Amino acid sequence: MTDIGIKMIFVLLLSLCAGGLVAWTITIRRWLRRLPAYPPEPRLVSTWGFAEFLLCLGVYILFTGLAGMALLRAGFHLSPEESASDVAAVVSGTPGELGEPGELAPTVRQKDPESADMDAAAQPEAEDKAADDNAADDKAADDKAAKDNTAEDNTAVDNAADATKLRQARERTGALIAADGMARLLTIAVVLTMLGVSDRLILRRFGLIPRARDIAIGLVASCMLLPPVFAMQAALTHWVPYEHKVLELLTEAPPAWVLVSMAFTSMIVAPVAEEFFFRGLLQGWFQRLAGSRGNAAASRSVTDDAQPTDYTADSPYRSPGESDAADDPARLVSGDQVQQWPWWPVIASSLIFALAHFGQGAAPVVLFFLALGLGYLYRVTGRLWPSITVHFVLNSISTLMTIFAS
Repeated sequence: MTDIGIKMIFVLLLSLCAGGLVAWTITIRRWLRRLPAYPPEPRLVSTWGFAEFLLCLGVYILFTGLAGMALLRAGFHLSPEESASDVAAVVSGTPGELGEPGELAPTVRQKDPESADMDAAAQPEAEDKAADDNAADDKAADDKAAKDNTAEDNTAVDNAADATKLRQARERTGALIAADGMARLLTIAVVLTMLGVSDRLILRRFGLIPRARDIAIGLVASCMLLPPVFAMQAALTHWVPYEHKVLELLTEAPPAWVLVSMAFTSMIVAPVAEEFFFRGLLQGWFQRLAGSRGNAAASRSVTDDAQPTDYTADSPYRSPGESDAADDPARLVSGDQVQQWPWWPVIASSLIFALAHFGQGAAPVVLFFLALGLGYLYRVTGRLWPSITVHFVLNSISTLMTIFAS
């Protein structure tokens, strides 16, 4: 990692810690005064359920399938894990065993004067044998040189093939990241369009109309949530190493367009898509179930006690003939009603979010506690942009660390 990258990450983390210290101090003081950390805001009721959940999954599977077909036609494989295994299998070529050096030619003995006549007689035969031995040695040397050249050529070919495999794996991963990002964005657009045909307030119900204070709330929440998350991740990594096949593949000099694709998908697409699915669609559905049961119980209590009812929009009471609050799209849920909701929608959606990241070492444990904070933000605000902001800050820091490391 470059010095500039280290300094930038250090400044970001230091800013988060300083802001978190101030925010936690204010929050603890509010708790000591028996005040909520953030008063729940009124919002429109959720109107979606299990059918819309299945619709979103089906649309996403459809678009990922179409993206996969497009990648196949372009010559790409479909699995990032396969790409990572290809990279893991790339090894630097080393020369093979070249064998032992050839033996030296026999040396000529000192001649005995008394046997000079005999040596003179046998000299022609000896010279012929020496000539044959020299020819054999030359041939062995030529064979050894040819073998060495062949081994070097094979090594060069293997290295070139390994480099090609690595480049193709990175390009394939970049294409997969881009395709998945496009599939997620198209899924959100299609689902919202289909739901908006019968409900013109669907964007408000999901909390997708941004407000300036949503970004401020998200930044404050980032200061409060991310330093403990990073500390927990660092502690758990000692026992269970963090694993992420895509990030491991992109740690060494990937193409620039792959880094751009990864940065856009990780920093923009993933926060919006995952918060829409897990907080908006899933937790919103669970909150609708929790709110309906709570309002039904309140209505029975009012009827049994023969108390007067108030039929204003913010009232938790309704007449016995009215439908449940979740079935009344025009009804506005008050902050007091939200305060009475049970916490199981936040816990259930957080658990599913953590399990969706299974296979990344200890990351699911850390992400479960992060998701509790994100779910709390959606519970008290009724809007997705605060949790999207936290998710954006988290992914931005992780992406910058990956880019600087590469």
